[in-house]
Amino acid sequence: MWRKEALARGTRPAPREIEACRSELRQVAVGVWEDRLRRPSAGPATIEAVRPVLHDWIRRSHGTLTFRLTQVLTGHGCFGRYLCRLGREATSGCHHCDTGDEDMALHTLQECPAWTEQRRELVAHIG
Repeated sequence: MWRKEALARGTRPAPREIEACRSELRQVAVGVWEDRLRRPSAGPATIEAVRPVLHDWIRRSHGTLTFRLTQVLTGHGCFGRYLCRLGREATSGCHHCDTGDEDMALHTLQECPAWTEQRRELVAHIG
């Protein structure tokens, strides 16, 4: 937006101005994220996973925030609990196991027997 406004005025921002503005906007975004983590709308497991490593995560030079990772972090998307809340599923139960447990990110990541092998591979890979 600030770049478009400068161009509309007939000026072109210098590279150092662009970098300074990006840095400032990034700091504002991180501040907003930190504030949201202090007053969470996501589940406690998500908050406790992200809050301690937020700055390390932002500064990392590898990996991306994928569609599936976003679903896990927010609890939205393919989980029965979320789909039931939206009225797209009749129940919030897990479709992958017979435990009768509610289908949510935490169930998939830690408990669901249908994902035992994938969990084992993940733990072997990342520790």
